[in-house]
Amino acid sequence: MNNSSKKKTPNGEADLDRMPPQDLVAEKAVLGSMLIANEAVSKAVEILHPDDFYRSSHGEIIKAMTDLFGRSEPIDVVTVSDALSKRG
Repeated sequence: MNNSSKKKTPNGEADLDRMPPQDLVAEKAVLGSMLIANEAVSKAVEILHPDDFYRSSHGEIIKAMTDLFGRSEPIDVVTVSDALSKRG
């Protein structure tokens, strides 16, 4: 969930001061599950996208995991860390 979400006020104007819903613990749990269970990876890449995450670093991690999954490479701490290092 990116932080550019705009909620409308009752008069129809965008309320730019409100923070979008977020759950960083849930984001970490999803990413952690993907690191330890292949079934979680295949399900998550079907429905999640980098901009679904509030924290941009979590979006970068899922991008790396999705790329690895697309190339049928293993997804673990070492391969994801390496992929992120290559991305800078």
